[in-house]
Amino acid sequence: MKKFSIAVLLFLFNLYIVFCASVNVDELKILADTHFNMVNKSIENNTYFKFISSFDGGYKFAAKIAFEANVKELEKNYYDATSDFYNKVFMLFRSAEVTARNLIDSHFDLTFWTGTYKYLGSGNKYKGYMYYPESVDKDYEGFYRLRGTGITSMLKFWEEKFRAEIHFYENTNFVSSKRPDAFYYFSVDGQVGLYFKDFPWENEFFNLFVELYGGITFPVAKGIRAKAGLSFGVGNQFLDFFITGGLPKIDSAIDQLTFHHVFIASDFHFKLFVTDHIISFLTRPLYFNEKEYNENNVDFDINYRFNVAVADFPINGGFVVNFQYNLYDPDDSWHLYLNSFMDIVYSGVIWKISAHYDFSRIYFGNLYGNPDFYLSGLKIIVGASTSF
Repeated sequence: MKKFSIAVLLFLFNLYIVFCASVNVDELKILADTHFNMVNKSIENNTYFKFISSFDGGYKFAAKIAFEANVKELEKNYYDATSDFYNKVFMLFRSAEVTARNLIDSHFDLTFWTGTYKYLGSGNKYKGYMYYPESVDKDYEGFYRLRGTGITSMLKFWEEKFRAEIHFYENTNFVSSKRPDAFYYFSVDGQVGLYFKDFPWENEFFNLFVELYGGITFPVAKGIRAKAGLSFGVGNQFLDFFITGGLPKIDSAIDQLTFHHVFIASDFHFKLFVTDHIISFLTRPLYFNEKEYNENNVDFDINYRFNVAVADFPINGGFVVNFQYNLYDPDDSWHLYLNSFMDIVYSGVIWKISAHYDFSRIYFGNLYGNPDFYLSGLKIIVGASTSF
């Protein structure tokens, strides 16, 4: 099924590109972070690469393909002739999709996709690899990741202020290094939302949306697994507020559900003169994208980001303060990060330089008498991104 789906998609892409109106690179990003590995007692690099290209055919058709790699020592791609040893790193396929737009009197879209299609409950600014580099499975871009091969249908009415989506797909969120053959799970998910632009309120105009989403997955140990959540956002060019939350795994008795099962992501963003401020809150549930994380997982974090950006000036920067707390791990219960960063915009490329330190490593280094903790708190990130 998967080989057939990919073959069909590649055929559609080749056919589509021939007649394509425009080709865009939506995102091209390379990031490298340098840190100290306490296990190996050495300095290591982790390199992240992301490439998203879209093909826009105008009113009727659209397509998109994306690649991504997050691999330690990505740059060490070599062949040792003395030992016949290969160390190869391949660019990882992330997603591909083809959309037929505005069918049935412009009220219906149909998308065939494979890979990571989207996230339910996505929309907050504090998300992605830059903030959660531990794993591509814990990037926290939204409430639930739609990954696999599937078909999405969208109904839209009232000048697209009302939209309803149904996603039917083979769910590959269950696949992991421990379960590489965990295929043949299927999900049916749905979204219903209201989306308003320039909504008037007290002599101001805001963009406002509210979404309700949920779905079921089968077959699982208890027959069917359900999930449900809600998103809300309101804002304009000066301030905005976003929150999403829900239960990503509902197949247990309600009286067994605790704070450790809830996903909540929220941020409040406002501008003041030449400064940007983002205050964020996130809970990290025990179950995320169909994987169970052990009790060493951080349970929530609070973030404050301060940025100075002058219009038409090529350099901006600031700092981030992030506090993480774990309710279930008394041996390593908290982290306090201070992150300074600078972005330089030059010739269409955004160069990113960031250095952060986890001050909790000083406390735990003194507590356990291990100076390796001091070095493990430092991380330096250098990267570049562009779009065209």
